[in-house]
Amino acid sequence: MQSALTTTPPGEGDSLDDAKRDYQQQSLNAVKRSIPISRVFILERKGVTLPAEFVKLIDDQHEARVNVLVAYSDDLSADLIKDFGIWDDNLVGYVNWEHSVVADPSGEPIVTSTVTGATYHTSDGELLHARRMRDRILQKVAPWERVRNSHLAKSEAGASVPIQPQPTFEQRGEDTPSQQ
Repeated sequence: MQSALTTTPPGEGDSLDDAKRDYQQQSLNAVKRSIPISRVFILERKGVTLPAEFVKLIDDQHEARVNVLVAYSDDLSADLIKDFGIWDDNLVGYVNWEHSVVADPSGEPIVTSTVTGATYHTSDGELLHARRMRDRILQKVAPWERVRNSHLAKSEAGASVPIQPQPTFEQRGEDTPSQQ
């Protein structure tokens, strides 16, 4: 793997199972080998409070030098809200999810998500489509370090420690995901 860009739609990171953790760990291992990775987390809206486990996952990615970006579903057209990744600019993968609404212990409705499958494509048409989606999403992103504190639980926000911005692709002498 030489480069990757992945997106995670709203609700997908709320409960991490072993497969998701392994995928995240593989990404961190790739970064250690100096492989540039960008990850766009698509959140429901600005200021949505994220579960502590999800914030930790994003922080871990950021601290490992993954280029972590955030977009908001209310800023994107519906056709862009997908869980997909582009690897080495020659493979696109889509993860399919089933969503259901359940009640938490207090009776509040929450959305749970279950992976129902994945598809992978190497055709020029699918890659072009994924690149165009990526480029449209990248027009609407913000760096994680700029928006992080607005997504913490109120009890955590006052005690939060600012995270350091990561060098940009240009500062590291690398191509941006849209150039790869």
